[in-house]
Amino acid sequence: HFLAKRNSIAIKNFNLKYGKGKLQLTSLIKKKNNKLDSKYKLTLDQFDAQDFKVLIPKKLGKIKGNLSIKSKGSFALRTDSSFKESDIKKISFESRGRNVEIEKLDINSFAQSYISKLDLLTKKGQKKYTFSSGLDKLQFKAYYSSSQLKLINLLVFGDNKSFEINGKGYMYPFNSKKKGTINLNFIDNKTAFGKVLKSQIGSNSVPILLKTNKFSVSPNYSYTTKKISSKFVRYQGQKQINKQKNKIKKKVEKEIKKV
Repeated sequence: HFLAKRNSIAIKNFNLKYGKGKLQLTSLIKKKNNKLDSKYKLTLDQFDAQDFKVLIPKKLGKIKGNLSIKSKGSFALRTDSSFKESDIKKISFESRGRNVEIEKLDINSFAQSYISKLDLLTKKGQKKYTFSSGLDKLQFKAYYSSSQLKLINLLVFGDNKSFEINGKGYMYPFNSKKKGTINLNFIDNKTAFGKVLKSQIGSNSVPILLKTNKFSVSPNYSYTTKKISSKFVRYQGQKQINKQKNKIKKKVEKEIKKV
């Protein structure tokens, strides 16, 4: 339904089918003096990712797969000036995807760049491991308010759940003076790298810290190496303690049998 009054325009439960996808939109815009107050609620269900190619940043390349998006938000726009960051009151965004392929998302290079820094591990398994960039499942939930984009939840599963990436963080998309951080865990479920990790630190998970400046993201490798080194020392130390405990236990049991 489309409703228009003197100082307001409303769209109620507008529905559209496009291919296999469904769109539903509700929106309200009110004008008061030189200001437009706007709020919306949008649902895109089961759309082909290629239908969003106009909205996809060029640096990601082509995207294939099935996407669903839910978003709602509000704005306070001024009619006597250009758009500013402060015009955004709040936006929530949630996306789900299946069988997704992102042309310029190279999980393999991303993983190798970290593996090459982990000297403690590569001494035991110094070789290249192969990770597919295909994604079985993608979940993303974020919230924008007061100039901060908060990544509430990120969950990614690789082909046949070969790996998992989960995490959260925050960034400042329009402010280069404020820096953000994103904490991730890369979990290897299938390759030999995961087995080497398990044997050396007792876990197949690599902790990752990304620094952000606006939408630019850069890895902090020292964070990962320090975390892995700490886990290595604790795990190997505990193994030695358990080994000594077992020796003492066997010795005590042997002495008891003599009595």
